[in-house]
Amino acid sequence: MSNKALFADYYEFTMLRAYFELNLTQSATFSLYVRKLPLVRNFLLACGLSDLLVEIESIRFGDDEIGYLRSLGDFPEPFLRWLRGFRFRGDIFAMREGTPFFDEEPILEVTAPIAEAQLV
Repeated sequence: MSNKALFADYYEFTMLRAYFELNLTQSATFSLYVRKLPLVRNFLLACGLSDLLVEIESIRFGDDEIGYLRSLGDFPEPFLRWLRGFRFRGDIFAMREGTPFFDEEPILEVTAPIAEAQLV
């Protein structure tokens, strides 16, 4: 599967629906970090940023994705139409490739309209 638009928890889609229905569009920032390092590691290395950016830029909800969400019966048509036009327009701040990092240290931060930031 090349389109990974549905590679998210069901919870994320219910949150997007709530933001849509409440017309919440303000900006939000979410941080990605490792809570605890593996016992055999003193640090980790940041990697995969370019692949991640390509994936985020390609998030689209086409017929297959909309059809699947519709089949669940939990998402109204206006929300599904909104998803069809979904595009990430936010900002991503991340560590450079190869940067060592430790637990509790932000590796990546996403700032975007809240629904976009939530999904990413």
